[in-house]
Amino acid sequence: MQPRFFSSSPSATDKNQHFSQEECINYLREYLPCHAITRDDIQQWQPSSEGASLSKVHCDAIIFLVLDKKLSFTQALQEVNKLNKHQANLLDTLYERGLRGADLRAWQPPVEERHGPPHFSKVYSDAVLTLVLDRELTPQQALHRLNGLESDEVQRHVLSGRRRMVLR
Repeated sequence: MQPRFFSSSPSATDKNQHFSQEECINYLREYLPCHAITRDDIQQWQPSSEGASLSKVHCDAIIFLVLDKKLSFTQALQEVNKLNKHQANLLDTLYERGLRGADLRAWQPPVEERHGPPHFSKVYSDAVLTLVLDRELTPQQALHRLNGLESDEVQRHVLSGRRRMVLR
């Protein structure tokens, strides 16, 4: 089965909405006019799971990586490959602190979720931000702390601030 790269939404004005293929190309061309972005370029993106589609968050991360970090379009696209929108947003936010797409793809979900695609939710994203920005861990250390934890454990131990987790 061919993965769905783009949704058929008529407009992706909201950050969480997904782009159609044409909207994605137009949006990227607007911010990256020096790059001749084609459908073939965009179709190189690999979704995080079957049925996932490219969102505005993914495109914003690509734009940031190309304009601010001076990556080529292909390198930026590789950074966001197989990332969901929460991971792409986190990459955009913490790239300057050393976070890379490979770090996010290496994150391990709880054991019970390992039979399907990993679900890196906003809870995990918020926890990484908390650990990096408030507790001054590296992004890699923060992801390591979250490996294998269920989202309710993350909320209790990291986001509530009541107890500190011990590095594994």
